[in-house]
Amino acid sequence: MKSWREKIIEYGTLFLVFLTPFICFGNLYSSYSTSKTFFFYAAVQVIFAFWLYQSYVDSSYRFSKKDWLILAPFLGYVLWLTISGIFGADFEMSFWSILERGTGLLSLYHLTVFLLVIASLIKKNGFVNYGYKLIGWFIGGSAVLLTSVWLGNEGFNLPLNILEKSKGGGLMGNSSLTATVLLFSFFFSIFLLTVKEISKKYKIFLSLFLVLTIFSPLFVSLFGAISARGALLGIGAGGVFFIFAYLALSKKKITRIGGLSLIFLSLLASIFVWQKVMNPETSLNEKFKEYVGENRLIFWDISKKTLKENPLFGFGPENYRVAQQKFIDPHIYEISNSIEVWSDRAHNVIFDIGVAGGYPAIILYITFLLSIFYGIYVAFREGKITRTQAGILSSLVVAYFFQNLFVFDSLMSLISLMILAG
Repeated sequence: MKSWREKIIEYGTLFLVFLTPFICFGNLYSSYSTSKTFFFYAAVQVIFAFWLYQSYVDSSYRFSKKDWLILAPFLGYVLWLTISGIFGADFEMSFWSILERGTGLLSLYHLTVFLLVIASLIKKNGFVNYGYKLIGWFIGGSAVLLTSVWLGNEGFNLPLNILEKSKGGGLMGNSSLTATVLLFSFFFSIFLLTVKEISKKYKIFLSLFLVLTIFSPLFVSLFGAISARGALLGIGAGGVFFIFAYLALSKKKITRIGGLSLIFLSLLASIFVWQKVMNPETSLNEKFKEYVGENRLIFWDISKKTLKENPLFGFGPENYRVAQQKFIDPHIYEISNSIEVWSDRAHNVIFDIGVAGGYPAIILYITFLLSIFYGIYVAFREGKITRTQAGILSSLVVAYFFQNLFVFDSLMSLISLMILAG
């Protein structure tokens, strides 16, 4: 029988992942983001206090040395960004961030605590007993968010003030940021559809959620233009990777070698294509400018100059604006680029992290993602998840990383990532 403290910890995390995607208090400044940030902070602090005490009185909530080793890349990443913030251009900005973003060091510390709590609960209760619940409640919250997208200004355009200003993103206020959350929910839904213990009625709900997600105004829109091309391409990249991962996890040696070879070749091909996109003398570079706009390339060039000047620490978290002011490119003011002249993000996860913490932060971040792959593989090897499920979760990592090459993280996307990492 669980104690009342244990119930507060468990159901606290479940309500947190359910409510955060769509919670929005219209009377707050930048309400789409601040509502979620303040709610997340408060909920995590309460849950963490109970978890600390419960870990003290019950050793089953504590991590082993092996567990800490798996968590080390992310903890190292947070530590390095803290150091970079201290030695960066503006520590106050690095720590607090701005209200519109809420992704500074303070948020990273709360995300770290959140990760520790849910990882501890999965360790204590098992992935089936708690992990499925956590994913299910998150999908439930995402379904409410998805409904707000359909009813918002790029959907049925319901005459509600909070939706009319949502920029296609429903109750998150940004179509790209909402698409990232729905990307996680999309793959999580497919994952749960493969679970035998899930009821038929819930699988019908999941199937409906998948269809409504794909045909929403964000993706294969029935209302006109696609708002979240990066996330849609990410889903496609994840789908291709699923085939490679499924082959790589085969018991047959020849099939396994073939799958691993395809993963390696796809990695080389991706690097080759990326180099062509970044090279201004190639046709791929011109096509990218035509399809996405030259401003992205200008933002990325600013990041490269920042890394060249300060490869160890960058300018500190949340200080991309400082880099842009220092390395401003006059071409950004041209008519074709003037839609987004000033930005606080590079719109590329690698360049954003590079500006925030230099090359060490990039290495630690990639190591963190690799540790997720390792955790998925260990779970598969120990029989906790099937080959298909391991492929789905691995594909989610790839889809998330791919779409993040063209956008940036929000608090909600990082919460989603913590759920996967946990």
